[in-house]
Amino acid sequence: MKELRIGLVLYGGVSLAVYMNGVVTEIWNALRASVARDPDAIPAGGTAGVYRKLMEDLKRREECDDLRIVVDTIAGTSAGGVNGVVLGKAIASGADASVLNKTWIEKAGIEELAAPPPGRAPWWLRFGDNALALLNSDFRKLRRRFDETNGINWAWARDHLYSFLTSDKPEKTPLRGDYFTRMIASTLEEMTDGYGGPKLIPPGGRLDLVLTRTDLYGWPRHLPVHAPLHDALLETAHAHQMRFQFRRTLDPARQGGDHDFKDDFGLTYAARTTAGFPVAFAPVGYRTAVKSFSQVRHSETFAGQDNFAARHLPEHHLAAYKSATAWMVDGGILDNKPFSAAIRLIEEKPADRSVYRTLMYIEPDPSLANSAGPALMPLPREMPSLLYKLFRHEPVFADLHTVAARNRLVERLLKIADAAEAHGESIMRAALAKTPRNLEQLRVAANDHLRTGNNPSYPGYTVLKARRAADTLAGSISEALGYPHESKHGYFVRQVIRAYFRRQNAFVSPDLDIRTETHNSNASQIALLKAFDVSYRLRRLRYLVRVANCQYGNAAIGADTVDSLKGALMRIALAFDELTEWVRGEGEEIRKRLQQDLGADLDTYIRGYAGDLSEFRSADFPGIDGLCEWLRTQFIQTMNDQGELVRHAISKLQGSLHDRIAKAYVVYPMIDSAIFPVMDSAGVRDLSTTRVIRISPHDAKALSKDPYRLKSRELGAFAGFLRKDAREHDLLWGRLDGAERLIDLIIAAAFGDTPTLPNEILKMRSAALNAAIHAILDDESERGGSAAVQRVIEDLRIKLPV
Repeated sequence: MKELRIGLVLYGGVSLAVYMNGVVTEIWNALRASVARDPDAIPAGGTAGVYRKLMEDLKRREECDDLRIVVDTIAGTSAGGVNGVVLGKAIASGADASVLNKTWIEKAGIEELAAPPPGRAPWWLRFGDNALALLNSDFRKLRRRFDETNGINWAWARDHLYSFLTSDKPEKTPLRGDYFTRMIASTLEEMTDGYGGPKLIPPGGRLDLVLTRTDLYGWPRHLPVHAPLHDALLETAHAHQMRFQFRRTLDPARQGGDHDFKDDFGLTYAARTTAGFPVAFAPVGYRTAVKSFSQVRHSETFAGQDNFAARHLPEHHLAAYKSATAWMVDGGILDNKPFSAAIRLIEEKPADRSVYRTLMYIEPDPSLANSAGPALMPLPREMPSLLYKLFRHEPVFADLHTVAARNRLVERLLKIADAAEAHGESIMRAALAKTPRNLEQLRVAANDHLRTGNNPSYPGYTVLKARRAADTLAGSISEALGYPHESKHGYFVRQVIRAYFRRQNAFVSPDLDIRTETHNSNASQIALLKAFDVSYRLRRLRYLVRVANCQYGNAAIGADTVDSLKGALMRIALAFDELTEWVRGEGEEIRKRLQQDLGADLDTYIRGYAGDLSEFRSADFPGIDGLCEWLRTQFIQTMNDQGELVRHAISKLQGSLHDRIAKAYVVYPMIDSAIFPVMDSAGVRDLSTTRVIRISPHDAKALSKDPYRLKSRELGAFAGFLRKDAREHDLLWGRLDGAERLIDLIIAAAFGDTPTLPNEILKMRSAALNAAIHAILDDESERGGSAAVQRVIEDLRIKLPV
């Protein structure tokens, strides 16, 4: 089975978020379709049924892969972040994501959001306002447009403008932030009312949601400059992220436990703060969020301020900044298109099976190629509108080129790996010609060959592995303690662990024994690598999976046999993941062991530490020896057990599959020594490429070729909040465009990337697209809505075959 893995970027677009949620609804339906293919699942209707049938039809074709769809990464900001929260909760909890459609349509209009003005503007401003309307036709048109909008009028806008310039009450803003918070909290509650769907991520899978926000006042961040020439340097950071995670275990008995997506208050705070458009909404703090949340979730219990800060505002907590002083506004101010967060999270999830990896983003109002701008200098009165467009504009060129450069590097690394494997195979053939050996003996022989004196890269490769093992261990300990990587506390932990490895001579190059002409590592280095070099074991497993994937289509090897092998390898890989997950869950024990000889609170000790961390000695921190020895004992048992399971899985194979997998297992040390240094320096953890997919009105052309068909894009993308029929119209088109693009993506993942499709596949596409469109039109018609959207639905029906 192949996985279509989607990393999703949902960014700011004001009321265009309604179109985005239409697309997200179809992504949710595709996930439901994928889960509904399990034998015990309840059949899915609507577009979920369409996607399910398409995947079943493709599976029956010999040239297509059996497909499973997974969303494992969501990065959101501004109003798009609200969509991301709902989709994340639906995936992790089996909740109903379609609830948000009703929320956007029925509860997100200006009639509900508008706050009454604190008071009337003074007489002289009202007089001047009326006089200007008599003298200026453009001003009269502006006033008329406000007066024709339901829920507000020109007097409302004028009085709020005066209040904005003169009021000393920060909560007196044009839109009701407390209502927006309650709206989000109610939506999250409604998602689980009477709906108990299945979790939409497979056993062993992990979902990450990251949302951005902007801290108006910021928090101090440690700068790792050259200590001998500086005092401690800090800078103020303002761009903040909140991360929610769900890992579904393989053990069904452990799949119902607590996870981040059960924390509705945390999700509400994250959604409200990422979508707090400045000036329109008041800034949000912990206490204001609690007050609004509690008004609709009366019996809910949630984390107190200190515990909330330790989990969701760790930067402030570790800097001894009270979370009550963190006033948050829209994440789109500093990071409106959070591609970098999605790219980083995707890199953290290497493939343990055959994967068609995509980075998907939704662009409701795409920039199209056009002629050069006017040759004349813009007039002063034109500057505000031009600057507003720049405020909303954030290029994605650099982010997407980062993905493309990584793909090119992966392709080169695969070529190097193939060459290294061929070389290793010739070495093993020579060894077998002398003495027949079993699998483990051959693996040892391969390592011995790697250590020969005529391999000058081996010492550096060994030290690099030790340094990576130290940093990986430090990262797990930091997560257990709640220390962000960029914080001073995270840096402190890395330096402590590196110092411990250094004192154990783990960073010393293996000696060259002139007599045997081999490089020999010291006993401590070997012991630490055997215990903590988890990343090497995972790289080897993933390489074996890659080799196994190449065996599909081999008439001499049954697909079921390959599936069975990959299942065994996946379970071993998950055991390593659960080992590092176990470390993250032992925060209290780790803290206790590190504090036992300090005589002080660990967080306070690190915050006040004024020494040179670049030259830190582990002897200065006595608790580290006992901690690392305790962890080494835990790690070595798992490493030994899982290593034996790998060899057992290979020994059960027969014929050509056994020979091919055994060869890859034996020669992998030579492959890794050739490619790991490059992977590490480039930050690449997996040899899978990532395809970038955009969904926009410009890309989906089955029903309309007008890229500007969305109604919410008017008035700087605020039009959707002023007109319910605009929201209904854009939700409909979001679902239609999303369905078209998802059908194309499912076919590409199952059949393969090709510019031309066979006629049989094209017929499948046409039938699926037609069925999906009919299902969406029926669904939106049954929803009711305005006469305008009903006319659009009827017009679209005319275009379609019955």
